[in-house]
Amino acid sequence: GVILSRSLKEYRRSPERPACATRREAPDVLAKEQLDALLERGWYRVGQTMIWCEVVTPNEASLGVIWTRVPLAGYTLRKSLRRVRRGVERDLDVRVVPAQISAEHERVYGLYLTTARGERAPDLATVRGQRPVELFDTWAVEIWDGDALASFSWFDRGESSLQSILCAYDPAYASYGLGIYTLLREIQYGIDHDMDFFYAGYIICGDPAMDYKLRTGHVEVLDRREGEWRAIEDVDLLQLDPMARARRALLHARHALGSDGELRHNPHHSVGAHSPSLARCLGYPLFVVCDEHAEGRLMTAIAWDPVESRYELLRCMSATIRDSRSDEVLIDNLYVVDTSLGFFDGAHDVARAALALRFRRFD
Repeated sequence: GVILSRSLKEYRRSPERPACATRREAPDVLAKEQLDALLERGWYRVGQTMIWCEVVTPNEASLGVIWTRVPLAGYTLRKSLRRVRRGVERDLDVRVVPAQISAEHERVYGLYLTTARGERAPDLATVRGQRPVELFDTWAVEIWDGDALASFSWFDRGESSLQSILCAYDPAYASYGLGIYTLLREIQYGIDHDMDFFYAGYIICGDPAMDYKLRTGHVEVLDRREGEWRAIEDVDLLQLDPMARARRALLHARHALGSDGELRHNPHHSVGAHSPSLARCLGYPLFVVCDEHAEGRLMTAIAWDPVESRYELLRCMSATIRDSRSDEVLIDNLYVVDTSLGFFDGAHDVARAALALRFRRFD
């Protein structure tokens, strides 16, 4: 593990990985002010690690993500949200307590999984993560109906920020809007404790599964291009979608090549974040194949980094990972970077460089 104090000013990315590549850090310690700094840069918690990503790949389809937060200074509830709050607090008992895992929590989480959308951890132990030392100061909003737990959510405390981790509820109580209520109660906890920001995670471009986070109002989104948080009303979310921006840029490069290039999807773009032995794998989710040598599984490729807003020309190899005992294919179409051939600001510049390499091969 590493201590993330170096992330307080600026995360120093590995030179082998593009700026947009998924990253994972498993620190030995994580001070609350360090958590604040990472959240501000668009990192988030998975288990007992911190993850940074631009793209997620549910069911092999890569989708861009946009990070959200709510500034707590001056936060107010609109009428419809006050109505949700009144309904819950009129009929049910709400408690804010240190997070725990009990049979009752697992029962509610299991019921929630029967109706929840999107990919979810199979149990609460997986959500919380297993490490000898607990990195996070995790609290819970619990909603009880007598002796029965109706819903709970988890959130982590930083020095001046909160991050929301999960919410689960018994579907029998779905009419109360407990998913949005727990977000509102976490926000109120932050206000009561003089916190500055509430981070609810990302929304997924092209998939409304996470859009409930926007119902709180007063939402800001992270513009990776400028490294700034901006009010959601002031931005065009399509312009922030990293996959849409990468696709547009790569289609420009393909056109500059004379349409002689294949736009290819890389479903394994995040494997380098999870295994040091795979750190040289291509970290871009989309790329254009300019020139492919079938006999050696070598190719020249153009990729686009939506964080740095620039092209990279690469020489890559196509690989397959097999089980050493059974020879079963574990990962196919894995792209490994052999050499970076340079960075380019314009589509025509990178296309000229790619074409020059192709013609040189036939000299």
